[in-house]
Amino acid sequence: MCCYEILRKAPLPMSDLPVAATASPLLCRLALLLLCGLAAPAYAAAPVVVAPVERGDIVAEAAFTGSVTSPSAAMLSTATSGLAQAVLVDAGSTVAKGQLLLALDDELARLRVSSAAASLAQAEYRLQDARRRLREIEALRRDNSVAESTVLTQRSDVQSQVELVRKLQADTATQRALLQRHQLLAPFDGVVSRRLVQPGEWVIPGAPVFELVATRALRIEIAVSEEYIGKIVPGTRASIQRTNRAGEPIEAIVDTFVAVADGKSRTFPVRLKLPEDSGLVPGMSVAATLRLPAGRQGLLVPRDAVLRYPDGRVVVWTLKQSDSGTAVTENLVQLGTVFQGRVEVLNGLRYGDRVVVKGNESLQDGQAVLLVSPR
Repeated sequence: MCCYEILRKAPLPMSDLPVAATASPLLCRLALLLLCGLAAPAYAAAPVVVAPVERGDIVAEAAFTGSVTSPSAAMLSTATSGLAQAVLVDAGSTVAKGQLLLALDDELARLRVSSAAASLAQAEYRLQDARRRLREIEALRRDNSVAESTVLTQRSDVQSQVELVRKLQADTATQRALLQRHQLLAPFDGVVSRRLVQPGEWVIPGAPVFELVATRALRIEIAVSEEYIGKIVPGTRASIQRTNRAGEPIEAIVDTFVAVADGKSRTFPVRLKLPEDSGLVPGMSVAATLRLPAGRQGLLVPRDAVLRYPDGRVVVWTLKQSDSGTAVTENLVQLGTVFQGRVEVLNGLRYGDRVVVKGNESLQDGQAVLLVSPR
């Protein structure tokens, strides 16, 4: 019978009520309703999200600080001297391999190419003429019209002309190569980080005119201590986060482990390969978390399933099924390794238990719960 039925069918005698109640029957009814409410169950079914206790490989996480580096960074200079006629890029320019960056005044070089080409053409003509005369003399020799020495002399002249043509071909190729060296081309894709030349300046070989940094196939360099020798190998996975914690973590893998220690710091260089769409640029500082197999398995739960209390208790709530419905049970647990959003449970849980991962902040032991799907 509900409280409203009690009030309707069995009202209290007015003489048995307090004076204030006799003055206000409405207050009496409200008091009775309050008493009925206190007799109701203390905790309603709470909506929760659950996940199973799993068994899996334990992974130890090791944190390091590193920096983003480029696979190629070069100070570019010209291969010949000359006057800077055209500077075609500036600091910050993105360039492609083979793109023209700087052009020197090449007027004299072009004239030298033309002169060499003319000398070569003359030599080739003389060689053709010497070969023609050799054929004529050899024909006369078959008729015994000329001496053998004449044939030998002409053959020697042809050979001399052949050697002269070869020399002039090399000279012409040299002048053309020097002409090409009046242009500075980008040796790889990248960004010009510094420009060190102005139009009109005299440029000499070896003097840097641009600094070019590759922005593809970037990597991260970290230094690790000797305790990680044998644990970090090519292919080891890592999570990369900018030191200012901006953006989502980036997945990377170990590309190179240099098994030679730095003489001062006694650490070993490790390089991690980044995906092309990482959004990082050379020079950035990052935090790298390497995931190292611990060589064992254990029980794993999501990190959100674990509650820590100020008194030192570490609790995980599990489901308990009974005839009356689904309720929760509090479990004191001992934790092990934490990695990738999961926690190793050393004791307090069993494989296959279902643990509460959402809605577990204010549960009471034995409280009824309502299972909901994660969003």
